[in-house]
Amino acid sequence: MNFVFSDVGEEGAEPSIGVTSSGCIFFIAFEKPMRSCDHGETWVDTSDITQAFFTNDPYGWVDPITDRVFNIHMMGLWTTWIGWSDDDGETWAA
Repeated sequence: MNFVFSDVGEEGAEPSIGVTSSGCIFFIAFEKPMRSCDHGETWVDTSDITQAFFTNDPYGWVDPITDRVFNIHMMGLWTTWIGWSDDDGETWAA
């Protein structure tokens, strides 16, 4: 197994990392889901208007069966925002 250091271009104290079956890597911390489909060489902010505009506790997850990418954000104590993508972050729904 080879490991490569890659600067995502964003920071996050508790990032979530997921990989889809196509090999795209997702780094989710704060509001921006960052994606790399070239083994971490380059990173793209895939957020759009459906993304949370603030967060208290972000969490990302890739479903290993469906390849759906989840971008989940706690917003205070009473609200959670959930967004997802079924096409490697090209489009998002909420």
